[in-house]
Amino acid sequence: MNGRYQLTRTISFSELSTFLACTQRWSYAYEDRLQARTDAEPLLLGSIVHAGLAAGLRYYALCDRYRQRAKERLAQVTVERACNVWATGYLAEREMWDEEREVVRAKADTGFRIALRALNWLQPERWETLWLGRVPLIEAALVAPLEFSRGLKLVVDWVARDRIDGTTWIFDHKTVRSFQDEHAAQLLQLPLYQHALSVLGMRVDGTATLQVLDRLPAVPEVTKKGTVSRANITTDWPTYRQAILDAGGDPSDYADVRTRLSSAEFFRLQRAYRPARQAEEVWDQILVPVTWLISSGRVVRIRSRSYQCSYCAYRALCDAHLSEDDAAWVQQAHYRKRKR
Repeated sequence: MNGRYQLTRTISFSELSTFLACTQRWSYAYEDRLQARTDAEPLLLGSIVHAGLAAGLRYYALCDRYRQRAKERLAQVTVERACNVWATGYLAEREMWDEEREVVRAKADTGFRIALRALNWLQPERWETLWLGRVPLIEAALVAPLEFSRGLKLVVDWVARDRIDGTTWIFDHKTVRSFQDEHAAQLLQLPLYQHALSVLGMRVDGTATLQVLDRLPAVPEVTKKGTVSRANITTDWPTYRQAILDAGGDPSDYADVRTRLSSAEFFRLQRAYRPARQAEEVWDQILVPVTWLISSGRVVRIRSRSYQCSYCAYRALCDAHLSEDDAAWVQQAHYRKRKR
């Protein structure tokens, strides 16, 4: 790469992935700083779960740091408060009907219960949260030095050491409808974050993706005979067992259901060991060249025109530029300048 250029701002993974997907979309978002006037609704439940889980992990990290005995009840209160605070802030920023507000409050309650289950499933006392100075690496905003720019800006969900085998992991938390294999974005993002932590002086053995199902275990119905239905539903044995007891039944009569539910999953943790050299190569071969190209000011705007266009927030503007429509009117009517 010939020439020394320098951006006067940071780069984020979001910008990198946008650039790699479509340079025209990148230009709308990062050169023109346009955003849709009607913002897309965030994944509400996932955001609430994310906030609750982070608060719970932070509580255990603080207890560990200051050698205080963690109490499950206080952890529960902490998670619930974080979910409610997030939902309250969300409601305060929007004009909504009373019915819509009730939906948000209901999601806050569901998100709290999912986040608490995820926290307990993780066994937080098994993990030692890493700190950067006085900051626990939980939802931590960091900037790692990056050539040709002011740095790579990243927010890490969690960095923790497994007390059992001593390995250290950078976590990515996702609320999902169904469990998924590691997708292309993660194969790029997580190695970059791993190397960023290395640049900041932290050794990480690999990346871990925690997938959390976006629902609670279903409660089985009670039949007219007073027995608990054996219908195949998405639930787990503790929930099913409680339904049996509530109906006055004997759990031992449902051994077949217990066997079937023994493999039920609501959480999945996938760990991937990544040698430091592999993470560094992703950084050097993808992130650095893209940053150089952006800093050079020589980016050619190419419209990808792929299946991804149907999900693109800039589709209307892009289509207007390609046709005889009034692109200036479309931009003024549907987009606004994003603050720096």
